[in-house]
Amino acid sequence: RARLLVTLSSLHLYRSRALGALTRKRKAFAKLVRQDRLLLQQAGVDYSAKLANAEKGVRHTAKVVEQILDHACAYYAVARKEVVAFARATESGSGGAGDHTHLTQALKHFVRDYSTEGTAERKRTFGLIQGWLAQEFPEGGREGVTILLPGCGVGGLLWEVAAMGFEAVGVEWSFWMNIMQHFVGSAGPVPIMDTGLEVNGDEHKGQHTIYPYIDWWSHHVTNSNMTRPLHFPHSYAPLPSAIPPPSSSNIIYPLVDTHAAHRVFLYESDFTTIHPLFSPPLYACIITLFFLDTAQSIPTYLRKIHDYLLPGGVWINLGPLLYGTKPWVELSLEEVVAVAEGMGFVFDDIVGKMRKEGPEGGWREGSGDYDGWVDTLGSGKVVGLRAGYNIDWKGIGRNEYLAQAWVARK
Repeated sequence: RARLLVTLSSLHLYRSRALGALTRKRKAFAKLVRQDRLLLQQAGVDYSAKLANAEKGVRHTAKVVEQILDHACAYYAVARKEVVAFARATESGSGGAGDHTHLTQALKHFVRDYSTEGTAERKRTFGLIQGWLAQEFPEGGREGVTILLPGCGVGGLLWEVAAMGFEAVGVEWSFWMNIMQHFVGSAGPVPIMDTGLEVNGDEHKGQHTIYPYIDWWSHHVTNSNMTRPLHFPHSYAPLPSAIPPPSSSNIIYPLVDTHAAHRVFLYESDFTTIHPLFSPPLYACIITLFFLDTAQSIPTYLRKIHDYLLPGGVWINLGPLLYGTKPWVELSLEEVVAVAEGMGFVFDDIVGKMRKEGPEGGWREGSGDYDGWVDTLGSGKVVGLRAGYNIDWKGIGRNEYLAQAWVARK
């Protein structure tokens, strides 16, 4: 409950913290000497107007954040007065800035998973995984096939997998991600990306508008890029929403009506504890997207993936090895592969698969371009490809990795 209250209080404090950051920028600007101010004026730079536009974006985003908070309080049965009291009691603590950063990053996940601007990033990651998934399970043979997606974030890929006809089970520990995921599905229709559907002829009708880049003033080409609004979710599929609140911290429950054509479930829990020891394997496929490096112990993750998979089950991975959560062990790529093989995983010739698909599959071998891939270990078992994470495509600074991808079997 303490973790939940930290998250809810940060939502409550978004407006004051974001406006406080702008106040500090105004005070910093006031320190500029007259000669420097004159240079800006002569160049037509209106920094005060820039700050004012950013403030408008903060105030508009704050309205959406308030809606998210209202929905989360109702969903988790937490009174607003408890959130306010917790925020007052902890606001002066050292974690405030970090909590606010968690929140602004969570808002950017709406862009990545549910906006038109995130399409290119999704194509590189979701698209590759969906293509491999379709090869493993052709249409007509997906009913009753259950796919597990640990670390599912705000749920974009989870819904995409369900839209392919699978039963999709997500696992997410972070209240930031879970609260955002519940909010996206709370307004009736369930969002499914890249369908091309319009909403009553109005491209933004029924959508939420946020200003996700006003918290970070670096790497912007123009002021309008920094203060631009983004809308989510950008398209819908007509699936009913029926989201019952969880009765414990480790319960699986449907995110959509169980009579719907596509079923999506979510564990709000630690991936390693969702099933009891010695429980039978349940999943035909496990997809780990930007997930492995979140482990305290990667060997534990690998053991659980192996335990949860049905015999012959498929493990699809895509992501970097960016350790940063106080890991107990930090393995290189070749060590990860060696440990996985040691416990019985058999890796596909993924390089052969990529070569067979060729440029028609949207990838070029050995290219340094964005659509290129490389045989990372020289063994054919793993391919490296450039993949971004929460990229601002109109900025000049991009968070990008040579993500490692493979298909392995139990």
